Amino acid sequence: MRKKVIIGTTKNSIVILEVDQDKHFSCSTDIIEPYTLEEAKQYTKEYWTEFFHMEKEEIGEILTRFKDQVSENIRRGMSAEEACAQVVLDIDGELHGFDMYEGIELTINNQTYVFQHIGGGQARDIHDEIEHYFVDKNWHSKILEEWDQHHLENNYKTNLEIPDQNIEDILSKAIKTLDNQYS
Repeated sequence: MRKKVIIGTTKNSIVILEVDQDKHFSCSTDIIEPYTLEEAKQYTKEYWTEFFHMEKEEIGEILTRFKDQVSENIRRGMSAEEACAQVVLDIDGELHGFDMYEGIELTINNQTYVFQHIGGGQARDIHDEIEHYFVDKNWHSKILEEWDQHHLENNYKTNLEIPDQNIEDILSKAIKTLDNQYS
């Protein structure tokens, strides 16, 4: 059985724990940050523009393959880097380069959010930074103890019940928690 549980929020991030008990006991972490869809689009545009600023030879590659589109973008007032970035986004999608967590889009009060995967794996230390919990703190402490003692142990099964969560509801609460920190 493999199950993901949204543990809580740090100052800027949402912490998710995956508990896997299929062949052995293991835990891993996903760390994500919410962005409005518009922020995510801006992020990718800035990412690709900066990429073309740093990798000038790539401009030539894009010009060779997409001269008409780049030229049109430049006529509309874009720099060469911005024009090439726009071509990449037009062809590969407006979120190309944004490491979107599990393709989740969530709309709250007419605002669409996406989540960028910013880290994870055996990121055990991030659990010490949690400020707001969506699970019982005692349960969280116990599962972390089991992670420390039994990680990758064959045939080990935790006796702790892994909580069921409505992911969209908890992510909505997490966004509100993070937004309130900056209000």
